[in-house]
Amino acid sequence: MAKRGLGRGFDSLIPAELLDESFDPTADQDDRISDLRQIKLAEIMPDPTQPRRVFDETLLDELAESIRVHGVLQPIVVTPDNKGKYVIVAGERRYRA
Repeated sequence: MAKRGLGRGFDSLIPAELLDESFDPTADQDDRISDLRQIKLAEIMPDPTQPRRVFDETLLDELAESIRVHGVLQPIVVTPDNKGKYVIVAGERRYRA
């Protein structure tokens, strides 16, 4: 039976001959892990260009409780600014929780 669905799928976007079967996404994982650092909350700032403007307090409370129980499962991603602080790239909800 032929594939059914909307659109042409990923095969039309990325031809099979361009896919590298030997690609290992975990190959440089040790390098990335070594970049993990603990940063004081006072040194972290929300991104002023964050498109999300409304943060539901109830959902933040639920996330905070989840973090208390399970810990932070995915670190907050930051980038240094030119003032010695760090700007959030990903994870503002975790930061606020």
